Amino acid sequence: MADPCELAQRTSIRAFRDGPKVTIVAEGDLPSPGFDAKIAQRPERIFPPWYEVLRCSRPGTFPQVVVPYKVSLTVNHSEDRDVVRVFHADGDDQVKIEVYPGELPAYGDVAGSGEPDEASGVSEPPLSAR
Repeated sequence: MADPCELAQRTSIRAFRDGPKVTIVAEGDLPSPGFDAKIAQRPERIFPPWYEVLRCSRPGTFPQVVVPYKVSLTVNHSEDRDVVRVFHADGDDQVKIEVYPGELPAYGDVAGSGEPDEASGVSEPPLSAR
């Protein structure tokens, strides 16, 4: 079965730091409501990791109507690095990491809490394993 995900086009990519956490935010357009957008870590084992903006097709028939998207991913990112590399359909960007803006106060309250990070769940396998 073919991989339902491919690199997506983007109109903007920004990154915001709050301590060791960096939030990558991508915006763009999808060709129809039959796609979901996401940001994922690339499979290369490098430091610091690279990321990619993807569009993943959903099963079904959808109207050909352009749909805007805005997605984000929060990751641990070395505090001595001031850029994050993000790949997309038009190539890749070295995204300058900005200081965490005040317009995201709820995120800062959680991400900057100093509490240990713990979660459980199921994640998708890397693209190379599909």
